Amino acid sequence: MNDQEHLASLEALLFASGDGMTLAGLMEILELGEDQLKALLEALAAKYQEDASSALSLRHVENKYLLTVKTEFKDLLARLYRPGYMPPLSPASYETLACVLYNQPVTRAQVEAVRGVNSDGVMARLLERGFIEECGILEQVGRPSLFRVTDKFMLEMGLSSVEDLKPMELLMYDNLRRLESGDEGED
Repeated sequence: MNDQEHLASLEALLFASGDGMTLAGLMEILELGEDQLKALLEALAAKYQEDASSALSLRHVENKYLLTVKTEFKDLLARLYRPGYMPPLSPASYETLACVLYNQPVTRAQVEAVRGVNSDGVMARLLERGFIEECGILEQVGRPSLFRVTDKFMLEMGLSSVEDLKPMELLMYDNLRRLESGDEGED
């Protein structure tokens, strides 16, 4: 196969996968080395970026590569997927999302400890909208569910990785526990 055929194969895989694919998964299916695949991914991303007649974009979110629609088409797509009524996120929702984002995986009780208020309703709405998801069970009394933000949230917020975020000490559950115990930490 030549580079054009590899590029078309890569595009077909990313389109068909829907949720994106890891570098390792793409390497296995395409039977390509890492350097060659990364060069193809860069070429595909550049192709979409330079082509004003294409609405597609190649994104890298966490450890996956996926095809998305360019951000300038967000309003157009919102009309296509509009539910009966989807109100904007409330300040409480953003606060809860930040708690989950900075502490993931996190329990509902840990989110409530950081926020200082009951978060059941807000977390239910965020689950419903697909911005957070259950990602396991904490092995302690009561076996509470653990939550994390979804790739959908990362895409809508324009984030590539949680590691890209600046630390927000007051949103960190571990820091709250340390402050409550009177251990101010070392200066």
